[in-house]
Amino acid sequence: PLWLDPLKKVRIEAARYSLDLSAARLPPPAALALQGAMREYQESLLAKADFPEGQMVMAGTALTARRFEQAERAFAEAARMDPQMVDAWFMVARLRAAQGDAAGAEQTLERGLKFNPGNAVLSRLFGEIRASTGSPQGEP
Repeated sequence: PLWLDPLKKVRIEAARYSLDLSAARLPPPAALALQGAMREYQESLLAKADFPEGQMVMAGTALTARRFEQAERAFAEAARMDPQMVDAWFMVARLRAAQGDAAGAEQTLERGLKFNPGNAVLSRLFGEIRASTGSPQGEP
């Protein structure tokens, strides 16, 4: 019922909490309600896309929906918008490494460390990726 609430904010929040649901598994009236609420949620995210925090939310939403390429693009855009956003660099590198692109992950971390010198989170991930590929240890 919250997907059909008269208040848009309630519908959007209900959609946000329903990201892991598949409309295909719901009865038709509920599926339509969920799709409408999800559309409003996506529109609310697009309205915030000019900000790195909005990109991070979009990326998280894409991750929940298992749309990894879309998530990577949004995390990368957040890092471009705010190079000090360590979480964005971290997630781009993790996604690249998870897809078997260790070189791309290392390159991402090198760029992230350029903007965030000595950052422990990025440095640790860099070391982990290097160790998993047998590359020489150490920060770039």
